[in-house]
Amino acid sequence: MEQRFRIVNVPLLVHPLFVHSDRRIEGLVFITLLALLIRAILERLCRPHGLSLGAERLLRSFATLQVVDITWSDGSVQRRAAEMNAFQSQVRHRLDWPLPAAYAMLTAQRADADR
Repeated sequence: MEQRFRIVNVPLLVHPLFVHSDRRIEGLVFITLLALLIRAILERLCRPHGLSLGAERLLRSFATLQVVDITWSDGSVQRRAAEMNAFQSQVRHRLDWPLPAAYAMLTAQRADADR
């Protein structure tokens, strides 16, 4: 656990945050701890599947994954997930995660419901 908190203590390359109230400070601390929890869960999830990946490498490798909305001349919208590279496919397969198209469809359905 101590190793996880070392991540929080390194300098971050972000814009300055001006939190002027206790509520905003509490929110920032909550989001930071939530991010640490997600990192720990990702690393722990990989180990039993024979993937010795740190959360940083895992997150960076999936950062390029994209979903594209195509709007046709009749106004219809088609949501497509980009193809995964070999490393992403291997990780997805080993962890038994759904294909990106499944997530793209979920967000497309939510967007349709909001209209």
